[in-house]
Amino acid sequence: NGLIENETFRNKFIALLTNDLNTRYRPESVIERIEAFRALYETEIEEHINRYPASAGGSVPGWHAEIDRLIEFAQKRPEYLRNHLEDFFNLPGTVTLDLEVSGAKAGHVGINGTDIHSDTPGVPQDYSQWSGTYFKGVPVVLAPVPIEEDLFLDWKIAHGNLSDRNDISLEVDSVTGYPVIMWTPEEDLRITAVFDDDLSAGNGDEKPHQMAIQQNYPNPFNNFTNIPYTLNEKARITVDIYSVTGRHIRTFHEGRRDPGEYLIRFDASGLASGVYLYRMSVVPDTGTDVITPAKKMMLIR
Repeated sequence: NGLIENETFRNKFIALLTNDLNTRYRPESVIERIEAFRALYETEIEEHINRYPASAGGSVPGWHAEIDRLIEFAQKRPEYLRNHLEDFFNLPGTVTLDLEVSGAKAGHVGINGTDIHSDTPGVPQDYSQWSGTYFKGVPVVLAPVPIEEDLFLDWKIAHGNLSDRNDISLEVDSVTGYPVIMWTPEEDLRITAVFDDDLSAGNGDEKPHQMAIQQNYPNPFNNFTNIPYTLNEKARITVDIYSVTGRHIRTFHEGRRDPGEYLIRFDASGLASGVYLYRMSVVPDTGTDVITPAKKMMLIR
């Protein structure tokens, strides 16, 4: 009882069981495995019963009836367990998390330490659209898990901004530098994790259609972020970083570049938390010089 009364242990215990209910204990996953075993032994069960008449339901129909009871148990277990947790811990109910992964080839999302990925039992092969049930008031952590560094771009919610939700805060993981969602559920959440599954740094065979600087990622960030830009013709490039008050912070002299897609790695070590601006100056071989509109990025310590 002492451990259960400890809030940290209590929340971790509930989160662990919730993870299992949302993955390996999902009825469709458990039933699929039961049916696989039924098919595996069905050709042998009659001989087994003839040899051991008191076993396996006593007959082939009895054996199937026992398996059907297992299926019924698999169907009812999640609801029974959730009701028990609500009663035991006096929880105020559940909410639904609808998770979309945009660019799933480049990454997935971990929820309370469980990977929402097809390698996890109970998670479908296509995990780009996934939903789970969570308890109100019990913290949930959503973390991006890209297959390679720098491929996570952003979090987006269905309506409005993350800052509009009272039950969500954003923190930067001190190890990965990626923004992590801290959700203490009050209501349903529909959220999208955006990964870059088609970003190539340097020259590509296909010429970009425009000359532009894109949104940095990750954003918000801690120490390191990436600033992508594209060129549709040869040009000399510089990228400038400013504080939100207009103080010049840094200049990246990219030199003369061929048409293609490029990436600047920005190290913000030594800078204070806050909003920073960046823009690109382009001096093309032909045509007029261009200064792109400034974009915002947020540094969080």
